Amino acid sequence: MNLAVIFPITLLIYLFFKNIKRPVLAFFYLTLLTIVIHAIAHLSINNQGFLYIAVALFVHATPLYLLAGPSYFLFIRYSIGNKPIHWLDGLHLVPFVVQLISITPYLIIPIDEKLIIVQNIINDPTLQKTMSFNLLFSTEFGYFFRSIHFLCYLIFGLILIRKEEGTSAIAQKSLIVLKRISWVLISLIFVYSIHITLVAYGDNYRNWLINLAILTDFILFTILFIELARYPELLYDSKILRRGYLKESPFLNAKQSQEQLPKEIYQAIEKKIHSLSVDKKFFGNPQSNFDSFARAIGQSKYHIRSFLKMKNTSFMAMKNQSRIQMAQELLKSQRHYKIEYIAQKSGFDSLSNFFKIFKKSNNCTPDEYRKMMLASRD
Repeated sequence: MNLAVIFPITLLIYLFFKNIKRPVLAFFYLTLLTIVIHAIAHLSINNQGFLYIAVALFVHATPLYLLAGPSYFLFIRYSIGNKPIHWLDGLHLVPFVVQLISITPYLIIPIDEKLIIVQNIINDPTLQKTMSFNLLFSTEFGYFFRSIHFLCYLIFGLILIRKEEGTSAIAQKSLIVLKRISWVLISLIFVYSIHITLVAYGDNYRNWLINLAILTDFILFTILFIELARYPELLYDSKILRRGYLKESPFLNAKQSQEQLPKEIYQAIEKKIHSLSVDKKFFGNPQSNFDSFARAIGQSKYHIRSFLKMKNTSFMAMKNQSRIQMAQELLKSQRHYKIEYIAQKSGFDSLSNFFKIFKKSNNCTPDEYRKMMLASRD
């Protein structure tokens, strides 16, 4: 019986590490992993025949549950906009770290004692109310905080989806799928909260209301995995599915052709980007970012990203290329300008960043480039 529940955990851990360099899938598998671990932990601690699984997951896994919300939110963010990870995203880990610290009393208990504790709880689940293995929180608070924590992130994800609605047919399909999955997860959290309330404030762990909540959770889990089964690119290697299918995938970015963007939109974006590149004032502004880029072009972010992918480039690459070109012109024409001034004039707000990007583009430093240009003229 223990082997049966180990399999899905092992599979999801394997899929997570296999796709660690593909953020969309990595965050998705981490979300599924935490949800599955939570379900198995709850099943094992309230049923005979799962002693070793229960010992492994009881209390030990509680910090992991606080990764479910952030990982799903980042999955939504990547699915919609492919936005890179920022150092501020590390703040999502604060509740996880706090919970990890708070369970240290239980972590240091010898394994033999844990076996006895968990066996006693399996025999009489009401004992959980009399035990505390957390430095900072009560058991009841931990249950409800984890639910609210996950629920808040699901709501934030729905807000992101709402902001992106109405962009294009392919984007709309992706958003509809993400909304359905989000609402199933919200329903799971709602039913789980009812379940926990009945457990926390009741005396019977197996009355008809709790059995109904468990049945509802099972139905919702089934709906969730049926929904996921409709999009096998989330569960299997995309190379297996390459023929024809992935062109319509709402999650994986298949190569696009010009025809996949309306011709007038493609031309409008191309024309506006050309004018911005020629003028150079936009890219020379240190405050320019993708949001202001989209506003200047006057098209949806989805269409702009699609266009850039067709061109095998990105906003950051275009911005750096334009700024390096401005710097090259100044280095050739203004021999008395200081390098710091040229970096600033070209739109770079960091001298070290200017040197790094310039050297990567030209295989030489700005000083060396200037000397070569002056030597060629002389």
